[in-house]
Amino acid sequence: MKKLVFVALDAKEYKKHIVKKYPDFDIKYVSLKWKFNLIKDWIAETKKCIGNDSVDLLVGFSVGGIIALLVAKDVKPKKLEIISPSPFFNEVLKLYRKTILNITGKKRIAEIKNLSIKDFKKYSKTTIYIGSEELEIMKQTSDMLGKQIGCPVVVLKNKNHRNILQ
Repeated sequence: MKKLVFVALDAKEYKKHIVKKYPDFDIKYVSLKWKFNLIKDWIAETKKCIGNDSVDLLVGFSVGGIIALLVAKDVKPKKLEIISPSPFFNEVLKLYRKTILNITGKKRIAEIKNLSIKDFKKYSKTTIYIGSEELEIMKQTSDMLGKQIGCPVVVLKNKNHRNILQ
């Protein structure tokens, strides 16, 4: 059976949607925790979950999309799907509202300042999905990533961050 790794904050909350969307896969869930964790912690957790296994499909949602992209270089999945990627890049930091900066936290902001979209390459067949009703900052992030990586950005009509996996 093909192997899928799904990465997201509280990933198991999306289990019913992921199982329905990817019925032919053996699925591992990487449930990232927000509190007290940094990007480097999430990368380590994802790599630990994958171990030495080969991955047919690596799927990341929101923050998990960025983490999936960051680990793809080392894991080399056959296919990568990034769904509603969080705007965790230096290039879009200036677009953050004060409330987003406060929620993200100073330590994560320091990490984000070192993450540049320009540093990414295509490590496997990649597709980015974004909802037509997403925040503008997320749409811009998706477009910038798609151009940098050289992959399609698929806009899903009438979808937003809450319903894009349904």
